Amino acid sequence: MARVAEAVGASPMGLYRHVAGREELLGSMLDHLLSELLIELPADVPWQTNIRRWMSRVRAHFLAHPHMLALIDFEPGRHLSPTWLSVVGETIEPLRAAGLEGERLTEGLLLVSRLTLGILVQEIVAPVADTAAVIGGLGHLDGEDALRWVDILPELKRVDDDAFFALVQDQVIHAIESRLA
Repeated sequence: MARVAEAVGASPMGLYRHVAGREELLGSMLDHLLSELLIELPADVPWQTNIRRWMSRVRAHFLAHPHMLALIDFEPGRHLSPTWLSVVGETIEPLRAAGLEGERLTEGLLLVSRLTLGILVQEIVAPVADTAAVIGGLGHLDGEDALRWVDILPELKRVDDDAFFALVQDQVIHAIESRLA
């Protein structure tokens, strides 16, 4: 809190007039950044288009603000950010338009939101294009564990994060369509 106060030209006690503590400050920062996320899912397009749009816009926003990952607090027993829940909730209408209800609607919402966020965590922390980081990590593995990667490394250079994310979107849509069948 002292560093934040210094950065904004205030005293630490001055900050406490606006926020109760570190957690509230971080939550406010997350809410502010998420409030800038504009998704806009039109009702007159296929549900698949809206699910792809939601996933793409969330991805673009997190890639533009990668520090948001550190602000999302998923500690058990604490509440989730209402702003994040609002963002995730935008997938409900397209999933209903697909014909999902009840348990299948819940599964669809979790599938879309958790896969999107899970892929983002990995993409931000370890982009596919960063093969140097993979090679550096392999240097710390035992011989047999490192050898498993020999035929993967050349192929890893051919995959990019955009193409991989498009594959994930295809798989999410396919999984939802399979649940409808």
